[in-house]
Amino acid sequence: MTVKKKILVSVIIFTCCLAGFLFYKERKGEGTDEGFIINDKKSIAFSSAATADRYRTGSHIPEELARIKVKDKHIKPGPDTLLLMRFLMRHYPECTEWNCNFEKAKKYLYENFSVENAKELFELYERFIECEDKVRSKNINLSGTQSIDEMIDMIRIRHDLRRQILGAELADALFGAEVKMQEYKLRKSVILSDGNLYGAQKEEKIKSLDIEMWDESASTYDDRLPYVKYQEQLEIFKKDIDEASSPEEQSRILGNLRAKCFDAQIVELMQMVDAELDVIKLKKGAYEEARKAITEDPALDEKQKEEKIRALQKNMFDAEYAERIRRMENMEKARDALR
Repeated sequence: MTVKKKILVSVIIFTCCLAGFLFYKERKGEGTDEGFIINDKKSIAFSSAATADRYRTGSHIPEELARIKVKDKHIKPGPDTLLLMRFLMRHYPECTEWNCNFEKAKKYLYENFSVENAKELFELYERFIECEDKVRSKNINLSGTQSIDEMIDMIRIRHDLRRQILGAELADALFGAEVKMQEYKLRKSVILSDGNLYGAQKEEKIKSLDIEMWDESASTYDDRLPYVKYQEQLEIFKKDIDEASSPEEQSRILGNLRAKCFDAQIVELMQMVDAELDVIKLKKGAYEEARKAITEDPALDEKQKEEKIRALQKNMFDAEYAERIRRMENMEKARDALR
């Protein structure tokens, strides 16, 4: 091969590699190293994304409308505006055509907003409906996806389509917050479900994800209910709990996790419940052994066995719990008889 041919082949190979690299980066998120759908850390606060996600997953659209009833101010597209758009889209089920919906939506806007804002919102609503119709026609949904990566790809494809229809600036303003939180929760779920990681390792990975996707607001904002936070802590430290060297060590870990999520009074109540459950567990174990001895005693007939078991229940448990045990045992007998 001549020197010129070698140079030509090298140039072709380099060009192909460069094109592939640029295509990959473009597909992964407008040419950034992180590859997130919404790449700007500062443009969307974590609190705004959390609000958008609550709107997306909740069923409280009407009562939230008051938050965006601004007077004599320029309408700024965002999660609240998107909430209003979806409210108008769903609020008139009697309308079978968009012309009917548009008429009622326009009336609603002019009754609840200033003339200037109502006009701006209605124009935005028309564009929103056009966008959603086109996205829906592409049948882009997450139901058929097999992995987290595929789900993120579907969200990316859907948002890229909205960017093409509305323009990147408006699409990101309207949908960006909820899209970013969707992606964040999916990426975080991969860390949470990793059975090979201990709690400290998961926390470090989550912290790194927070830094990559958000500004400092991710670590300081958390409006979730304490119980929800606690369930996540249990998932983070599952390996630590499962591999605890003793019941005392397991109790210590749980106590620390509860202290992160609940006030001292609630933690104390949870400890009391744990103690009661431990007593019940021990009692049930002793009861099962005694019951087995009765049922296997050849000197007793069925009636005598039932009487002794009922007396055992009365002696070991309070009346309510003893009755619950009898109901469960009767259900098991009935189920066995049907087999």
